[in-house]
Amino acid sequence: MDKALAWLRKSRKRFPPNADVWDFLFKYADTGCGQVKSDLLANRYQFKPLQIVQKANGESVALWSSVDAFVLKCLATVLTPVLPVHIQCTHVKGHSNNTMKRVLSVLTRSGEKPYVCRTDIKGHYGNINKLQLFDQLAEYVSCPITLNLLGQFLHYSIEDGGEFHTPAKGISRGCALSPLLGAFQLYNVDKSLSKLKGVYYVRYMDDFLLLCNTRHTLRKAVKHLNQWFNHFGFTQHPDKTFIGKTAKGFDWLGHQYNLAGHVGPGKRALSNFAAKLRQLYEQALARPYLRSGLAERVVQYVRNWWRIFAAQGVSAGSMPWPPITHKGQVIRNLCTMWEGGAQSNDRTLYKQPYEPSVAHIIKPNG
Repeated sequence: MDKALAWLRKSRKRFPPNADVWDFLFKYADTGCGQVKSDLLANRYQFKPLQIVQKANGESVALWSSVDAFVLKCLATVLTPVLPVHIQCTHVKGHSNNTMKRVLSVLTRSGEKPYVCRTDIKGHYGNINKLQLFDQLAEYVSCPITLNLLGQFLHYSIEDGGEFHTPAKGISRGCALSPLLGAFQLYNVDKSLSKLKGVYYVRYMDDFLLLCNTRHTLRKAVKHLNQWFNHFGFTQHPDKTFIGKTAKGFDWLGHQYNLAGHVGPGKRALSNFAAKLRQLYEQALARPYLRSGLAERVVQYVRNWWRIFAAQGVSAGSMPWPPITHKGQVIRNLCTMWEGGAQSNDRTLYKQPYEPSVAHIIKPNG
């Protein structure tokens, strides 16, 4: 439980002062959360409905109470060694084994995988069949207390302004248990596809990648995958699916690949980066009284983004930027300014905050 408590404290450390997490942490430090333990052992613990809360940026999200989030983290910890997760499912802790290097190794090995299927489940968590998943869980979990908690989790409710809603299908997002159940549900899919001859298969959450040695093998693998999708009631995401020759290039997990290996950031990643950067920049321009703090957020976002991609030798000047409004040139200048540090051999830049003058980021006249 101490690990779950540390996770809760870290994940909600930026919550406002009136959030329930602070009351829970205070009571835990005082009583050791004895009431929660006794309720769990007596099989009478009940999850509360998720609450709709509004974030600072105006986005509305459904949030578990801090006590429920704590219990779900404990449940995920207990179930991790019990539920099977395939080694080719790489988003689970301990399974990554440097996925990107493995994919690059397969791609650059004398062009032996010239065909690719890259796809994504459309609305994965929101389209999971609750009863089907519970039956899968019951094959590996026999404890009635755990099954009761899992049943409550699957059939969660949401409260919004006094109105209660229980989704007919799908599991909640944004809690510690969801990634584990998402990985476990597709275990048989992973096991089946990884056994296909002539196919290199890997999955990250609901992002599938199949590299094949012949066109016939590709068709067979795609048919096999579609059969599994039909079994679970899933559909491929039309905007995130590419089936064809590897030489044409494909986007996977924010990176662009072809037969030569890694090309650079994917087009979707670049587009999302530019959109987010523009949003942060416009917030800084629209709120002069918060300009300094928002400008630091802009720099922090760019620094974090480059931390991921700078190691791949990506140059800001060579990026195919999508069309940006009149503030685009300043955004480009910001990226170029950061590039000088990101491409440097001095890795200590990542250990210290990179904070150029706000005047370099925000021009008074926009």
